[in-house]
Amino acid sequence: MIEKKGIPTSPGIAIGKAFVYKKANVKVEKHVLNTEAEIRRFEHALEETKKQIKELKKKALKEMGEEKAAIFDAHLMILEDPAFTDKVLKYIRERGLSAEEAVVKTARDIAAIFEIMEDEYMKARAEDIRDLGNQILEKLAGTCRELKLEEPSIIIARELLPSDTVKIKRENILGFVTELGGVTSHVSIIARAMGVPAVVGIKNLTQTVKNGDVVIIDGYRGVVIVNPEEEILKTYREKMEEDLRQREEFKKIGKLPAVTKDGVSFEVAANIGEPSEVYLAMENGADGIGLLRTEFLVMGSEKFPSEEKMTKELKKIIARLEDKPVIVRTLDIGGDKPISCLKLPKELNPFLGLRGIRLSLNRKEIFKSQLKAILRNNTRGNIKIMFPMVSLVEEVTEARKIVEEVIEELKSEGVKVGKTEIGIMVETPSAALMVDALAEHVDFFSIGTNDLTQYTLAVDRTNEHVAYIFDHLHPSVLKLVNHVVEKAHEKGKWVGVCGEIASDIDAIPILVGLRVDELSVAPLFIPRVKRIIRFITYKEARELAFKALKTQTAQEVRELSRRFMKNRAKNI
Repeated sequence: MIEKKGIPTSPGIAIGKAFVYKKANVKVEKHVLNTEAEIRRFEHALEETKKQIKELKKKALKEMGEEKAAIFDAHLMILEDPAFTDKVLKYIRERGLSAEEAVVKTARDIAAIFEIMEDEYMKARAEDIRDLGNQILEKLAGTCRELKLEEPSIIIARELLPSDTVKIKRENILGFVTELGGVTSHVSIIARAMGVPAVVGIKNLTQTVKNGDVVIIDGYRGVVIVNPEEEILKTYREKMEEDLRQREEFKKIGKLPAVTKDGVSFEVAANIGEPSEVYLAMENGADGIGLLRTEFLVMGSEKFPSEEKMTKELKKIIARLEDKPVIVRTLDIGGDKPISCLKLPKELNPFLGLRGIRLSLNRKEIFKSQLKAILRNNTRGNIKIMFPMVSLVEEVTEARKIVEEVIEELKSEGVKVGKTEIGIMVETPSAALMVDALAEHVDFFSIGTNDLTQYTLAVDRTNEHVAYIFDHLHPSVLKLVNHVVEKAHEKGKWVGVCGEIASDIDAIPILVGLRVDELSVAPLFIPRVKRIIRFITYKEARELAFKALKTQTAQEVRELSRRFMKNRAKNI
């Protein structure tokens, strides 16, 4: 028996036979004599790859819907982008490389730009580049990857890319386990959309698991067990049956309002980062979109997208939500998230550098273009604009003036713009402490606890040496959250929470007790959050929150919350 721990990226429990997917290696010659012949080979392979992607898109449209098929539109755009093709041709012409080696180097160069980004969503986009490189290599070599399952199986691979997963019959997929990937990787997004468990980040698994081995995936704990003992197998079969029963119950709860047993209401919204996630948010009962990340608009582009293109892409999301509220966060990029189309300066300390609202105010024309794209979609008045990484009152007042200018410009063009609320992300201690002053200039606040925790505890959560310090339930963070809520409510402004804390089971009753107005989470967590809210009382949660504020460590807070939940377990 082998038991390994990875990153849980899609909840659920599955038991089945393993199908180990190993890609064939394509032989790559490094140098050639006839560069013109290599250019012709590359151009032919490029056209064949485009044809294949169009076929994959048709299949994805039929089996997964428009949202998941959209990834192949993005792939076609990359293949038609001179930033990709010219780089390959340059390697062939100037260095005498073979078409294969030129494609490998180009894909590696571009993927590396995404891989060093701190933002998980942007980092995961390196997959798309690698996928395209692999597809072109196959066409050059005349080989074809096949991922055929004859029976329902758990797929185990080093990495699964968009062109891999779309080839598999959905009914034969019980779950995914990969050595690479993260929460926002393609395989994780697909797994959540399909409702099957996934665990990623388990090293060397393809070397130890054989086809036909019995595998258990625990998508809640991030555990994978290979060839389990009979007693463990029996326990997990019972857990799987209970999980299926709970999932059906969750679907019903997701459609219900989040109201405590003593009648206090909360909104539970969705965090999304691309058009394909809207359907999942609505299916799980989202009261709206609490955080629409707009970084997907500029991902992988060598040229900043036009206002028209951004308007069209945002419409794909906003139109599906009808009158539900949508909070659109303006671009949250900077020195730690290099974007090709913006040519950002290299910084020694990017976490404290030109990022978020600072970058928008530094590049006003780009900021205005994005604001126009957002406001053109606000015909019903349900769109709210949110500025990231605010630390000063002056930043908000300047940004608001630009919004007002943009609204006037649009109105002069005859564009109908509905009432637009303006809010900010509270991600810095300075913003948290200055909420009473900031409330004079904004309509709402959304606490981004991931960065707020990082800056409050002075810990880089991506640094393995200090990541253990990072805990959003540290009393210092909770005291800042409490301060924000109290001061904002005094000014008549509402407060949401959109960091990972909002889906942390230990944190939910405390957030209820602190009286945040909205919890915004990944779509799949919506029913679970609503369920907890519906089975506790605000009065008891309030008492718990005040006790948590008096503790000294994050561990004490978690123990308090777990005792609270355990006493109510029979109701939840």
